[in-house]
Amino acid sequence: MRRLFRSAATSLAALLFLLTACSAPAAQSNAVLPCPNYNAGTVSSQLASVVPMEGAENLLGATMPHYAPMMKLGVPVLAAAAQSRKIETVVLLAPNHKGEGPPVELSGSGYFWPDGSVEGDGDAAAFLRKTAVPDAAEDRQLLSEEYAASLWAPYIAQLFPGAKVVTLLFTRGVQTETLSRLADALLALSEDRELFVLCSIDFSHYQTPEKTLQNDEVTREAVQNRDLSFLRRLDGAYLDCPEALSVLLCMGDVSELDYQTIVYRDAAGTSGASYFIYGLEKPDRK
Repeated sequence: MRRLFRSAATSLAALLFLLTACSAPAAQSNAVLPCPNYNAGTVSSQLASVVPMEGAENLLGATMPHYAPMMKLGVPVLAAAAQSRKIETVVLLAPNHKGEGPPVELSGSGYFWPDGSVEGDGDAAAFLRKTAVPDAAEDRQLLSEEYAASLWAPYIAQLFPGAKVVTLLFTRGVQTETLSRLADALLALSEDRELFVLCSIDFSHYQTPEKTLQNDEVTREAVQNRDLSFLRRLDGAYLDCPEALSVLLCMGDVSELDYQTIVYRDAAGTSGASYFIYGLEKPDRK
């Protein structure tokens, strides 16, 4: 009877092992995040006739919109970087629009959508966690639902074939010292691989057109003066992620490459919105 029991237990263990092995692909799918706001038509049309931005070939990072119709402003920047070198890792810095959870969310997971995917860079994420943001959380649902980051995944896959991604989301509560440490870690990471830091930021929006222009001048001045303390006090009427822009400023001198305003009608009347492309040149490694 004992032999029979042992034999049955052994068979059960073998079966469990086989089931575990067979389920490996399913486990692997847990290492990617969905892109629920993916729009194939928008992505396709914006990539169809892209012209690389002149002078953006040597950028280490840049600010880019996450309002889908205006993401076309950022595509030429990525295309220019892709022309000059093979990008290995893209670090997405974006706002945590919900404002829930700890100050920083960090994930080395990739993304998937109906007709594509991009791999996550777990090694780069582990390095950033160890050196800059040890207390960062990884709320997969929150990360999945944050469109400011996931909307860029299909563009990265198309323009940077083979590149991997890391995602960081910021609430307004993150300490400036943390952002400074993160900037240092990203510079160190850029010495080890071809890196691009994509700061997903919408600037002044839901204001009157006149107020939008006024707010943008305030933001411009803060950037020109590298006044992080003042910049971080600005609310969504000026920009929705001063934290991401602060990281870019801590990494080096940024310059304004493009700027557009739009005027649209909503339920409350006529509103304005603005979109900056700030770029950061790669440091000279001579």
